[in-house]
Amino acid sequence: MSDSRHIQPGDILGGRYEIVRPLGQGGMAHVFLAHDQETGSDVALKVMRTELIGDPDFVRRFATEARAAASLDHPNIVRVLDYGQDGDIRYIIQEYVDGRTLKDLI
Repeated sequence: MSDSRHIQPGDILGGRYEIVRPLGQGGMAHVFLAHDQETGSDVALKVMRTELIGDPDFVRRFATEARAAASLDHPNIVRVLDYGQDGDIRYIIQEYVDGRTLKDLI
């Protein structure tokens, strides 16, 4: 699997994150609910959009976002648990917070 457009439930990224279902998408990434096979917990898996992989500026921004967010520790901020690359797929693993989105509340 080398393309974020072809990620399907049951696929495994990073040797441990099993895709459960899509959650949404943003300007830089698609977000999936995934199950961490090592810890047994559900996580949010953010995958860089395929069309951005060839742009070194976006790749750098994605990596910078992952490192910066991983350094934060506050009860009101979703933690970054891991980040990495599986083939051409670059991903960020965050805590999964079940509930409504801010968009739903507005």
